[in-house]
Amino acid sequence: MRHSMCDMTLVSIVTCSYNNADFILETLDSIKGQTYKNIELVIVDDCSTDNSVAVIEEWLKTYIGKYKFIRHEVNKGGSVPYNAGLKNATGKYYAAVDSDDSLMPEKIERQVAILEKAGKDVAAVYSNAYVMDVKSKPVEGLFIQRHRQFEELPSGNIYNQLLQGNFLPVMSLLVRREVFNEMGGYDESLVYGDFDMWLRIARKYQFIYSGYISGKYRVRPGSLSFTIKNWDYTNAKIFLKHKDAALPLGWINKIATHSYSTYNDATMPLIKQLADITCDRSLMTTYLLWVFRVAPELGAQLQQCVAQHIGKGLSPNILQLNDTDIHVFLQEIAYSVPLSLFRRIALDTICREQEETLPLINELADKLYDRYLKTAFLLAKYKAAKEEGMGLLAELGKVSGGDGDCTEAIPFESELSIFQKEVLPLIPGWWLQKVALEEYEKGVESTILLLNGLANKTNDRYLKTVYLLWKFRIAPSVGKQVLTDMQNRIGTGLPATINYPAEPDTIVFLNEIAPSIPPDLMKKIVCEDYKGDNKEAMSFVNEFAKDSGDTYLIAACLLWKFKIPAEPGAGILARIDDALKAGAAFKIDIVKTSDAQMFFKEVMHLLTVGLLKQIACEAYCNNNEALLPLVKVWGKQTGSRYFKAVLMLWRFNVNADTGRIILDRVDGYCKINRNKLYIDLCVYKDIYGAYKTKNATLVSPIDIGVAGA
Repeated sequence: MRHSMCDMTLVSIVTCSYNNADFILETLDSIKGQTYKNIELVIVDDCSTDNSVAVIEEWLKTYIGKYKFIRHEVNKGGSVPYNAGLKNATGKYYAAVDSDDSLMPEKIERQVAILEKAGKDVAAVYSNAYVMDVKSKPVEGLFIQRHRQFEELPSGNIYNQLLQGNFLPVMSLLVRREVFNEMGGYDESLVYGDFDMWLRIARKYQFIYSGYISGKYRVRPGSLSFTIKNWDYTNAKIFLKHKDAALPLGWINKIATHSYSTYNDATMPLIKQLADITCDRSLMTTYLLWVFRVAPELGAQLQQCVAQHIGKGLSPNILQLNDTDIHVFLQEIAYSVPLSLFRRIALDTICREQEETLPLINELADKLYDRYLKTAFLLAKYKAAKEEGMGLLAELGKVSGGDGDCTEAIPFESELSIFQKEVLPLIPGWWLQKVALEEYEKGVESTILLLNGLANKTNDRYLKTVYLLWKFRIAPSVGKQVLTDMQNRIGTGLPATINYPAEPDTIVFLNEIAPSIPPDLMKKIVCEDYKGDNKEAMSFVNEFAKDSGDTYLIAACLLWKFKIPAEPGAGILARIDDALKAGAAFKIDIVKTSDAQMFFKEVMHLLTVGLLKQIACEAYCNNNEALLPLVKVWGKQTGSRYFKAVLMLWRFNVNADTGRIILDRVDGYCKINRNKLYIDLCVYKDIYGAYKTKNATLVSPIDIGVAGA
């Protein structure tokens, strides 16, 4: 006997739609065609960009049942639309059907009858489902059989079966709505929430299987199951929620391997958590391969080695987890892997310039005493040229027996000592020089320091010169010219080695390197270092200039010492160079002359008065105290009121803006030959005016008189 609507329990059916205009009518018609009539329809459109909304609204014009139509203004995706539907559902029972699937006519009627008779420990009823294609034509096989094989479909406590993989068709379930509320709804942090929801419910409640096939599931390329990009992340996160259960290690290992091989960096930290929980050796191996960025194709071979060892009796469980990643690998994984595979990983590390792998290669080299691995680590660490490094490893592989074990052990020594004893004899000199030049250009400190250590052992002139050029910050553009000239000179008689390379660096450069640098090239070095205020380089240039008595170099050092700006300084050096080339014969007496007097005697006569005034003015305005002694000498030797005015302004701290005005006025008086006393009085008046306007410290007439005398 049919019950009246008033006697029937209310059932809420939720359908969520996103760009399913081609299929939504079939879904809605299957709901409308239910034999059970007390249905509340809740439709949630998740901001479709096709004409889904128009199709739904047109269909609702002829629908006479209860309904709610919710439209999102932005696409929210995942489980958010289902929670919106659940929030708006008021029925005792809840069913969901995706907007490209459909229900069989008696689905609600049959399943309500089952739940009405069931006890409170039963939360849901489910069934199998037909499968159809995009044209709604049947596809061979039923939904559950396409996902899992059961001798008998489970009823009751299905938690453990469900944990091995979701086999429940969404549209086939009818659930007590109060259970959803108890569970707190769908987890919106997951890209799909139904599997997680069924697991949470199944952990506490019973499920009943109904033999009536209650729905149709559509297989199509555009469906959610085909477009979700991060199934691995979602599944791993779901399993972490159930870490106290018997987790499906086979499935989790597949997730881990797939995430590792596709560089899924979001999922792999979750794999580490699962590995710690399960202590699974294969899972931890995959995680460590990802940490050390071993190439997936080589990682697959390593995983196979571990699996074979487990098959021969190795425990599938990791014993020591509470250690660093490297030590876990060395203690639990490494002994399952042949040395030849580690060598291929090392070679690949060089090829791909993969820095994350280097610490593992180094530890393996020390553990296995393997020359090949240690060489690969050193080449990569010190950023040797990739092509040459791979060539060297190929040669080393031949020397040490190809992929076989090394016959000699490498002792535990410093990296430099190992490189010298075990690697250097195999490296041709031209290759070392090429690496040295490249690292000098790039400024790679670690490699240059290593090469300096080699230079100290071998007395190699080229390597030592590279180190010194780098240390004294000689610009590579000029330094390369020095090295090229040195190679040419070595080819025509200059010794390829130097004496006492371990002496202080300045002494080595002065005694062994600088004398072989052509004068014009030395001038370039000085100009670059003076412009760049290169203190390291100018210190040794100053020493070399004193030893050689070179006027140009001494002048450059004086310009730098007195902090004369680079632009006027370059002009000064150009004048000096022109004078020298024109035959000017002078040699500076650096022993008996102060720097300021030396500059006045040997350099100043080459400069215009205008340039000297410009330098003095800029020194005062920039408070260049290093130049103050030189300005005093200029004022004393020339008797110029301009330089005396500069000193007075400096002495009494007149600000730069006021000072420039005063100096311009003094310069004008000088040019029209004003009386010197008149100029002094004007300077006094101006400085006193600066004081009155709070631009200078208090000045007494007596002080001014002395200063202006």
